[in-house]
Amino acid sequence: MNESNYITLPQLAKLMGITRIAVYKKVKKGQIRAERIGRNFAVPKDIIKDLCIKKKTVGE
Repeated sequence: MNESNYITLPQLAKLMGITRIAVYKKVKKGQIRAERIGRNFAVPKDIIKDLCIKKKTVGE
Protein backbone atom coordinates (compact mmCIF):
# COMPACT_ATOMS: atom_id res chain seq x y z
CA MET A 1 0.00 0.00 0.00
CA ASN A 2 1.31 3.40 -0.97
CA GLU A 3 -0.03 6.16 1.28
CA SER A 4 0.07 8.67 -1.60
CA ASN A 5 -2.82 6.70 -3.14
CA TYR A 6 -5.09 7.50 -0.17
CA ILE A 7 -6.63 10.53 1.48
CA THR A 8 -7.76 10.78 5.09
CA LEU A 9 -11.38 11.39 6.01
CA PRO A 10 -10.70 14.88 7.45
CA GLN A 11 -8.93 15.82 4.20
CA LEU A 12 -11.89 14.50 2.20
CA ALA A 13 -14.29 16.49 4.37
CA LYS A 14 -12.39 19.66 3.58
CA LEU A 15 -12.45 18.89 -0.16
CA MET A 16 -16.18 18.16 -0.12
CA GLY A 17 -17.04 21.14 2.07
CA ILE A 18 -18.74 19.07 4.78
CA THR A 19 -17.83 18.20 8.35
CA ARG A 20 -15.55 15.33 9.20
CA ILE A 21 -18.32 13.75 11.24
CA ALA A 22 -20.58 13.78 8.16
CA VAL A 23 -17.87 11.95 6.21
CA TYR A 24 -17.51 9.33 8.96
CA LYS A 25 -21.30 8.79 8.93
CA LYS A 26 -21.28 8.34 5.14
CA VAL A 27 -18.49 5.76 5.46
CA LYS A 28 -20.44 3.86 8.13
CA LYS A 29 -23.59 3.88 5.93
CA GLY A 30 -21.57 2.63 2.95
CA GLN A 31 -22.09 5.78 0.87
CA ILE A 32 -18.34 6.36 0.71
CA ARG A 33 -15.97 3.45 0.16
CA ALA A 34 -13.10 3.62 2.62
CA GLU A 35 -10.48 1.18 3.81
CA ARG A 36 -9.54 0.64 7.40
CA ILE A 37 -5.82 1.19 7.99
CA GLY A 38 -5.02 0.45 11.60
CA ARG A 39 -7.44 2.53 13.65
CA ASN A 40 -8.11 5.02 10.85
CA PHE A 41 -10.03 5.08 7.61
CA ALA A 42 -8.57 6.14 4.29
CA VAL A 43 -10.27 6.75 0.96
CA PRO A 44 -8.57 5.69 -2.28
CA LYS A 45 -7.81 8.74 -4.40
CA ASP A 46 -9.30 7.11 -7.50
CA ILE A 47 -12.84 7.48 -6.12
CA ILE A 48 -12.51 11.06 -4.88
CA LYS A 49 -13.32 12.55 -8.26
CA ASP A 50 -16.51 10.49 -8.40
CA LEU A 51 -17.52 11.61 -4.90
CA CYS A 52 -17.04 15.29 -5.72
CA ILE A 53 -19.00 14.93 -8.98
CA LYS A 54 -21.88 13.22 -7.14
CA LYS A 55 -21.95 15.96 -4.50
CA LYS A 56 -22.01 18.65 -7.17
CA THR A 57 -24.82 17.07 -9.17
CA VAL A 58 -26.92 16.34 -6.07
CA GLY A 59 -26.47 19.90 -4.80
CA GLU A 60 -27.71 21.51 -8.01
